[in-house]
Amino acid sequence: MKIFTRSQIVELDRYTMEHEPIRSIDLMERSAKALTQAIMEMWSARTPIVVFAGPGNNGGDALAVARLLAEKDYQVSAYLFNISNHLSEDCIANQQRIKESKKVKEFVEVTTQFDPPVLEANMVVVDGLFGSGINKPLAGGFASLVKYINTSPSTIVSIDIPSGLMPEDNTYNISANTIKADYTLTLQQKKLAFLFADNQQFIGKLKVLDIRLSKDFINKTESQYYLTEENDVRSKIKERDDFAHKGTMGSALIIAGSYGMAGASILASRACLRSGAGKVVVHTPKKNYSIMQTAVPEAVMHMDHEETYFSQAIDTEDFEALSSDLFYDALIETHSGSRMCHMQSASGEKKVVQAQSFGVPMFRKTFTLNKAVKTAKLYTSALGVYDVFINGQRVGHVQPDGSVIYEELKPGWTDYRSRVFYSSHDVTTLLAEGANAIGAKCWVARLQA
Repeated sequence: MKIFTRSQIVELDRYTMEHEPIRSIDLMERSAKALTQAIMEMWSARTPIVVFAGPGNNGGDALAVARLLAEKDYQVSAYLFNISNHLSEDCIANQQRIKESKKVKEFVEVTTQFDPPVLEANMVVVDGLFGSGINKPLAGGFASLVKYINTSPSTIVSIDIPSGLMPEDNTYNISANTIKADYTLTLQQKKLAFLFADNQQFIGKLKVLDIRLSKDFINKTESQYYLTEENDVRSKIKERDDFAHKGTMGSALIIAGSYGMAGASILASRACLRSGAGKVVVHTPKKNYSIMQTAVPEAVMHMDHEETYFSQAIDTEDFEALSSDLFYDALIETHSGSRMCHMQSASGEKKVVQAQSFGVPMFRKTFTLNKAVKTAKLYTSALGVYDVFINGQRVGHVQPDGSVIYEELKPGWTDYRSRVFYSSHDVTTLLAEGANAIGAKCWVARLQA
């Protein structure tokens, strides 16, 4: 599923109206019918409904829902907040329709003072104050109203998006001024904000309602954000013939689970098997043998010679897929004034593992160099061994007594390059061009300005 931005959602609505074609007010009625049906499926007509409508199109949706529910014999009280005496065109149309309705129990247009209704536990509150058009936190009277609704015992249902929640970035939003819905009935597709853990407290149970917006626009419009769904995966699953076995369905190698972290190899192995790999080989330290054989007996074990860490390279000739929690190479790259650390895996993929603005990457180890750099080489290996040589000298931790500790290397590996497979990276030019750091995993050598 594509996840559109706020501006793209506006374009989607406009495109649908122009090419279906359909009037804006009729598209709002279509949305209101879908919303009304969803509410009717969850609550019977014995449930009192209180609708709070704002001045925009979200409020227009709310007024239409109030009218349609009343026509189905629900006891509906509706409140329209017209504080600035400026309503959207479609909101005005639904304001007139609800005034003409003979079924709505109570309709109040709030322009100045507001005496809030008593909200009880057996009631459903329909939140239609603000939709995806807001770009700043709610304040003043609307913030107070949101707090009043949130503290009530009533069940809260938000139309399209909880009022106060912005559809994309909520970094500087005020959570206390945002509706905390029990249910969110969103229109056509999920909003980007719904995919962030911090926002789950506002959304409650989410239901996406199809209001038949233009599939042509959705299919041809590019999006930066996608949500992988079951249908996306099912179309890529390969069919197995009657005589298929694990040897013919692909072999995968996983290098994972250093001592004390056997769970990493267990979870990775189960996920790999679940994804469809026929034979999964797990290379892990000896200490993990009994744990792995018990937890994932279907995995083939390839034990390292060492008890607690990885000490040997693996022949990958017989494998179609490789996975490792170890990374070869790391370089600091500059992007728009910020520097990001990219780790490059054995498969060549790059993964951003650290990012910090103002050009100051945050690492646990930092080495400051005060002399000019003539040559700089970075050595890395698939086993997590890495080191750097500046002007031909190895860089380490200078201790208070003047001694130097090189804890990146395994004990006794004074010349590890003859012991393990490694990669060499000349980073002299990188430093000369102004990059402020080179590194691997948690290690950094930083050139002092």
